[in-house]
Amino acid sequence: MKHKTLSIIIPAYNEARTLFTLLEKVHHTRLVENIQKEIIVINDCSKDETEAEIQRFMETYPDCPLQYHKTLQPRQRSGSAGRDSKGQRGVDRHTGRGP
Repeated sequence: MKHKTLSIIIPAYNEARTLFTLLEKVHHTRLVENIQKEIIVINDCSKDETEAEIQRFMETYPDCPLQYHKTLQPRQRSGSAGRDSKGQRGVDRHTGRGP
């Protein structure tokens, strides 16, 4: 039987306070019909401890299929342009396949 993969893209900017809990919830969520998941976190130059929280999660759950990407330059944050560019980078890196 061929496995399907769901790619979950999480853009993060200064999310240190909530990111670990969010990642735990996503990691512990079981999907139907043997669908696998991959988590892609894109840190958009956070100025808080977001990166440390991502690293803590990866050390706590080494079996979790998490890809971590860090942008080198901050993106525009007015309106939705920043979110759109982070989301596109996540889409570019996903491996999930449709039916």
